[in-house]
Amino acid sequence: DLPGTNLNYAEVFDRQERVILWRDQLPVPVARGAIIIFSADEAYWVDTVEPPDGQTVTANVTRATAAEVLGLTLPGTC
Repeated sequence: DLPGTNLNYAEVFDRQERVILWRDQLPVPVARGAIIIFSADEAYWVDTVEPPDGQTVTANVTRATAAEVLGLTLPGTC
C-alpha cells in the first residue's frame, strides 16, 4: 500500500540463486558466463558477481543442466 493513496501495488521479489565463495577460491575476477562445478550433477553458470564482502565473494548464478555439464572436467579429476 502507498500511504495517502488508495492504490494497492503488489511487490514480488524473485530471489536468484547465489553461490558464496572464499576470495582465495577464485582465480582472477570471474566473468559472466563462467561455470562453477561442484560435482557431476551440480554446476552453476555465473550471471553477475557482487563486489567482495570481506573474505567472501557472492556470485548470482543459474543452475546448469546435466547436458551442459556432460564432458566437463569435474573437481578432483584433474
